[in-house]
Amino acid sequence: MERGDSRGSLLASACLVVAAGALAAAQGTSGVDVTSAVKVFVATDTPGMFFPYRYDFRGRRTVYIKGLGTVPGRGEFEYLTREPVLEVRDAPGGAVLASVQLKETVVVAAKPPLNYVPPEKEFPPAFRSDTWQSATPLQDQVNTVLRKYFAYMPHDENKVTYTVTTFTPLQVEKLPSGTTAQVALLISFPHDEGAGRYSFHVRSLVHEGRALSDDTRPTSNQTIQRAADRFIDDLIREIKAGAPGRP
Repeated sequence: MERGDSRGSLLASACLVVAAGALAAAQGTSGVDVTSAVKVFVATDTPGMFFPYRYDFRGRRTVYIKGLGTVPGRGEFEYLTREPVLEVRDAPGGAVLASVQLKETVVVAAKPPLNYVPPEKEFPPAFRSDTWQSATPLQDQVNTVLRKYFAYMPHDENKVTYTVTTFTPLQVEKLPSGTTAQVALLISFPHDEGAGRYSFHVRSLVHEGRALSDDTRPTSNQTIQRAADRFIDDLIREIKAGAPGRP
């Protein structure tokens, strides 16, 4: 798959000013290192933050990161959030291991960029389902793959993690001149645990637009829909290929 360019607007401004007092030094003792925090808008009037970070809680196989779910005890992530604090616990509802206030460290010298994350209610109810059979936490692999094509905003609710992406362009052959196509995803997991499976669901929102216009609409164009299906097929294969199976 070709890499989409939707993530580029996060840091594409020609002038970036790093604010005084980087967070890394203050956060080093907590096991979390936020390398930068950039103000963005996830909707026209909804501010958020894009922040890459690393963490290391030695001696712990997994930790729980609020909004993200259960992940390995050591790793790195980058995503969008509307939350003011990054909170790490030893388990869901367990003891707090780190609580890091997210403060803007990179100031875009123009209006903060728009990285639109569509509301979950806009996604059609139909979904693709696949099983996860690796000992590696699924969120870790989802992050590795999604960040190649999207920015994304996770949250968890009732022990299910929901990951909503920005839009990324679709490569579509034989589209009319001036027509554009893009797709956003909603990935949720786990599902079907009561049936002895660990499944993840992928829902998609496919839009059609016109070149030089920001106005896009859900599409019924079957050529675009087939291109979106191929993109999702490839993405699911990439997620599953990157993690070893359960012993």
